[in-house]
Amino acid sequence: MSMLRKTLAAAAAITLFATGSFAQSARDIRGPSPYVAIENEPAPKLIVDDPLPEGLATGVYWAQY
Repeated sequence: MSMLRKTLAAAAAITLFATGSFAQSARDIRGPSPYVAIENEPAPKLIVDDPLPEGLATGVYWAQY
């Protein structure tokens, strides 16, 4: 029984230490944060089409962006 416990403890320790070496951060997967300003980049533009006149006649504003 002692040998089984030692084997299980060794397997648990190896698993615990091995997973840390393969870990990735969110930055590695998704890239930089969208909330941090990037220097030398132009300001974003929002281009919106004119509203559909059929909808305006019924009181609905529908614009595609």
